[in-house]
Amino acid sequence: MPRHVTLAKDRKSAYRIVLGPGADATQRLAARELGQYVRKASGVRLPVSGPDEGVRGPRIVVVDLSADPGAVREALGPAWTKTRAFARDVRAAGPGGCGRAVVGEDVVLAGADRAGVLNSVYGFLHHVVGVRWLDPDPGGESVPRRERIAVQTGTVVEAGAFPMRGIGDGCTVDYRFEDVAWLSRNRVNLFVTGVPQWERQRERFLPELRKRGMQLYVGGHFAHHFFPDPKRYFHAHPEYYALMDGKREPGQICYANPEACQIHLDNILAYAQAHPEIDVLGLWANDGAGFCTCPRCRRQGAKVTMLRFYVRLAHAVRRVRADMQIETGYYLPFLLPLPKSVRFPENTWILYPPYNARSKLYPIYDLRGESIGRPQRNHRRLREELETVVRETPNVMAFPYYSDQIMKKCLYSQFPEEIHEDLVYYRAKGVAGLHDCLIRREGWWMDSLNLYVYARMMWNPHEPLPALLDDYYRGLFGPAADAMAAFDRAYRTLLETPLYHGWRVWDTLDFHFGLQILRMAETFEPDLEAADQAKVADRVAGVRACLAEARKALGSRRGRRRERVERLAWCVGAFEQRLRLGGHNLRVAHVLNRLFAAPRPDKGELRDEAEKRMAQTRPILRKMRRFAREMSRATESPFIEASWAKACRNVETCQRARFEEALAAKPESGAKRARTQRATICPWI
Repeated sequence: MPRHVTLAKDRKSAYRIVLGPGADATQRLAARELGQYVRKASGVRLPVSGPDEGVRGPRIVVVDLSADPGAVREALGPAWTKTRAFARDVRAAGPGGCGRAVVGEDVVLAGADRAGVLNSVYGFLHHVVGVRWLDPDPGGESVPRRERIAVQTGTVVEAGAFPMRGIGDGCTVDYRFEDVAWLSRNRVNLFVTGVPQWERQRERFLPELRKRGMQLYVGGHFAHHFFPDPKRYFHAHPEYYALMDGKREPGQICYANPEACQIHLDNILAYAQAHPEIDVLGLWANDGAGFCTCPRCRRQGAKVTMLRFYVRLAHAVRRVRADMQIETGYYLPFLLPLPKSVRFPENTWILYPPYNARSKLYPIYDLRGESIGRPQRNHRRLREELETVVRETPNVMAFPYYSDQIMKKCLYSQFPEEIHEDLVYYRAKGVAGLHDCLIRREGWWMDSLNLYVYARMMWNPHEPLPALLDDYYRGLFGPAADAMAAFDRAYRTLLETPLYHGWRVWDTLDFHFGLQILRMAETFEPDLEAADQAKVADRVAGVRACLAEARKALGSRRGRRRERVERLAWCVGAFEQRLRLGGHNLRVAHVLNRLFAAPRPDKGELRDEAEKRMAQTRPILRKMRRFAREMSRATESPFIEASWAKACRNVETCQRARFEEALAAKPESGAKRARTQRATICPWI
């Protein structure tokens, strides 16, 4: 039987926390966090001593092994001879590496650097004390009551599976201090924010990030922030900007224009030198903006000119900021196949976002993710592209979109099993970093489970998932844990339910439903789907029954747990609203497709039917807007109302555009019409 050393028992302890040499703000924070959570769990207050106070008796030594070796040896005292191999292994674990060792009565919590010191303390609190940081919102941590805290003898050395581990999009997130603490406690080491966001947050957050040893990523869709200023250059030098549809547009530059590229490069270098705190500067292609079609770009290839610029930029950044790395986005298929003339240096990260090319109902390697009728869902292509980009570029950063509420439009959807399988796969394929797309901070609660599992799995993708899920439900929902676990399982089954000719409910609700609805509606006969819709209704009733059980388990008590349950009840209502609109849009699309294909003399009757269907859309949208307004207020998430309002406007606009197109159209074959369809009916964008 392994021996255990008792640190605290019956609210008593002989132990003292001792800081290592050069005790800086990070070590003091680590000692404070350790003492705070041990006291919460056991009622024991552990005194804290400096490295030179000559403490007698059992110690918990918190030490940064990157300090002077002689000072570390002196601080550890007699324990040094038995921990030399342990210290060597911790240093070998690399940046953020950590471990704990029990030598006699002493416990050593060691880090390879400042981040590693905190990682060692948080690992100890998680594995030994049983503390869980489930959510940064109030009531989101779970601290068990412990009559006895004991640690097993021996040594444990840990390192994060992915060197870069981040959460955030960098576009619209404004963080709180509680969020930074949550990231650090779950050993997420990359703080992600955008260029304008960082200008607002720099003074507030930089000391906290440095104290926690976190790396700073600033970027996202902000390449345009460093373009030649259109106000200054556009009228005098329109050739600096991209030629699109015969016009120069300031939203993108011409990467074949040397003067424009030089100004762009100089702006980036000036920013890099003015912000020495930035570790990674993210420069993604503008979201949705086309590339230049001028003769030079067409001759050289717009992709090639852009990639060559990023290679040149990486070399230039290395000369002025050897400690900074840049990240460029493999966004849309503009990167592959990688031209032979383009080779990125070692200070470059390539962002790899699967975006709409994968189904979140299956792991990214699972070919079942290629949905019926959804040609953009191609897991086979994703696997091939990922393997190619890992092989041909120095560092790959995956960007999985588990928590992108812009894409999901406030659709509650949890994917813990897929996150687990994805990260195991990414690790095996050589992906070196991850950061997920959290667009709206106030929507954290809607993806709380995804974010918790994601944060834990970035450190160790082989951590047992059932234990993580049990921690999550019991920590956040207490007596309603079983009911809420059943709720998530029932809701997931609901999303997987076949609905229309093999299409699942999820396929009709997610971000790109509108891009395929017309093609899908060609074979869809609304009156034949009553059985599938009845099955969905039954499963919605099952989801609501789980919420009723959770309310019953919590009783009449109000509090954070009840508030979480009620917020998720609103999410079920939002699901029903979107499902109703989705079914109606299918019927509109079916009529419009018939109108599109009909000879001109026969369009009159179909025109009346289409106008009637479109008129029926308006009361549905009014009800959705009202629901979104009520949900935003009830859940304190104002982005829901704004997001749905935009989506509802797009529904009406796109229906009308498709109607006008169908009236003017000549009859086409179904195959030709499928190739030429571009408009959308329900674009949740």
